[in-house]
Amino acid sequence: MSEGTQIEQGETIIKHGTDDPEVLDRRFAADLNPPDISEGTGIQGRTSQIRDEIQKVGTSTFVDVEPHPRVSETVRVPLIKNSNRLLILLSKPIEQVRTYMDLVRLRPYHSPVEETRLGIQELDFRLEDYYKKLNELMGSANLQSQQVGEVEYKGKKYSMYNISRVFDSSFPTMSVVTAIHGNEQAPLLASLQLLRELADNSSAFAGVNINVITPANPIGADYNSRYNGQGYDINRDFVRFHTPEARIIRDTLNLTKPDIVITNHEAARPKTFVGGLMISDSIKDAVLSELRRQNITLGRSGFLGIPLEEEGYLQFGKAFKTANALGSLFDTATLEWYVSRNHIPSITIETSCLSSDQEMRVNGQLAVISGIVSSIGKI
Repeated sequence: MSEGTQIEQGETIIKHGTDDPEVLDRRFAADLNPPDISEGTGIQGRTSQIRDEIQKVGTSTFVDVEPHPRVSETVRVPLIKNSNRLLILLSKPIEQVRTYMDLVRLRPYHSPVEETRLGIQELDFRLEDYYKKLNELMGSANLQSQQVGEVEYKGKKYSMYNISRVFDSSFPTMSVVTAIHGNEQAPLLASLQLLRELADNSSAFAGVNINVITPANPIGADYNSRYNGQGYDINRDFVRFHTPEARIIRDTLNLTKPDIVITNHEAARPKTFVGGLMISDSIKDAVLSELRRQNITLGRSGFLGIPLEEEGYLQFGKAFKTANALGSLFDTATLEWYVSRNHIPSITIETSCLSSDQEMRVNGQLAVISGIVSSIGKI
């Protein structure tokens, strides 16, 4: 591609090393969001381009391959017999690997790029409406709230809150971190329902202090993006705390000193599962029992389709701790790992974002909290 060439999104790239983060990210995302080969775009389209060059020049030679937008030099690729077929066959697994690699990186982009590769089903959620309902709930006499931070993107400011029922020092405390990935919408909708019950002084959550940190990634929620305004995955930023959101979450947890942390997520898996770190069997059993009582279908596999030893439950054991410990050497670790370093147990809820069933996804989030409340004295 030469300088000034128009790309499909209609943006002009002045040079391969452009500093415009949004142009860069849209071009990068276009490479990682391929339709069919016949449409000639994305990684398959790049494969077709290479295949055409192969047919022109034959085998046992070299072709020039257009560089990735983050690379400034043309790549010389050696060709072998039947390499065009090999490239086509490899395009899908290569795409999957690149997708999963993005999900574990600290900063795969430079802006809040929307994820379109995983088949995430959007729910009836708008951040503006969420803030409006949140403000109404914060006016309740039974709730106390604090704006714990503010982030900004494109001149627009976004608030982050810690909201709880009136504190009772005789009760154990749990902190709920809501939607650290902004495109996981069920946790945000569930937080409104939870806060509504707390405002109504519901007996369902009696005997425990519940702090709700929300929204944990407001910019991502506004742009339906996993990432924050600078393209960081906040849940990989619990080593050096580059992002203001991670720092706000850290400082709020240090202030509230919870006995247990719940991180509300959704996963691109067909069924729900939960992950536990430093969690007792009694809490695990209570959570799984409540999920089943709510008719939430539990998965037999977790992240990347890895089989679970127990239906619906992923024990974050040595492999998880080792992966995060190694990742921390490269400036990357999760919130769950961070709180475990501070001797705080945590549960991660992963409802299926592939489902369009909003009620099921929201109820799955609430069921985990209810299960924990029922056994909170057994931490």
